[in-house]
This record gives sequence, C-alpha cells and structure tokens, in this order.
Amino acid sequence: MHDPVLDVVRRRAADKAKAEEWIARRNLEVAYNDMVGKLEQMSKNRIAAATIAKGTIPRWYPPLCCAEPAFTVTRQRRTEWGKLIGEEVILTTPVLASDYIAQDITRLYFTLIDLIREAHGAAGVAEFEQAYHNP
Repeated sequence: MHDPVLDVVRRRAADKAKAEEWIARRNLEVAYNDMVGKLEQMSKNRIAAATIAKGTIPRWYPPLCCAEPAFTVTRQRRTEWGKLIGEEVILTTPVLASDYIAQDITRLYFTLIDLIREAHGAAGVAEFEQAYHNP
C-alpha cells in the first residue's frame, strides 16, 4: 500500500537515507504491523506473556505511540520446578515522533492537492469523501 505523504517525502528528499529515517520515526502503520506480527509469532511459540499482551498492547499503542516510556512486554524465566531465574524483555514498542503519520485527513488533503497541481497545474480539481471504517 502506497502512502501519498510518504511518497512525496521520498520524492522530494535530497538525502534518501535521512528521508527513510524520518519516515521510520513517524510511520504508525509500519510500527503497529511490526509489533502485532512479533506478538503473533511469539504467541504461536507459546510465550504466555506475548499472548496476554496481544490482547492489550495493540489497542493501547495507536493513541499512545508518542508517549514515553515505551510499552514493554517481559516474561519470567523459570526452571522446570518453577524457580525464578530472571526476567527477559521480549518486546519494546517504538516511540514515534510527535508528528507521526496516521490517517490524518488534513495532511492527506494537502498532499493530494500538491500532487494534483504537479500533474495538472493550478486548474486541477479534486473531490473528497470521508468515511469511517472500523475493521
């Protein structure tokens, strides 16, 4: 899926590596999907902490993706007889920049206007319809 905001940033950037770093610190969709994928994989490997976290962290992360400290998921390592060996951090969510990229209609609107003007000049016309979809 191509995000028009990210495409414009990539196209206009002089330093491609710096642009990709800027995008990585702000791309909520990629951060969210990466986190959910890791939790799914650990859950399939029967890590109980990941299974529990899978029910809560994906709901809390999007509205709090810029908040410090980051969400962490830890599991306790035990012997066969239940003696605690120690704790291990199995997931730390990334903390995004405060101007992270989400489905922000205003940013999308201005990006589309810029793209239309690049392609068709000042006479370009666009019509927008906004709808809410809850999967």
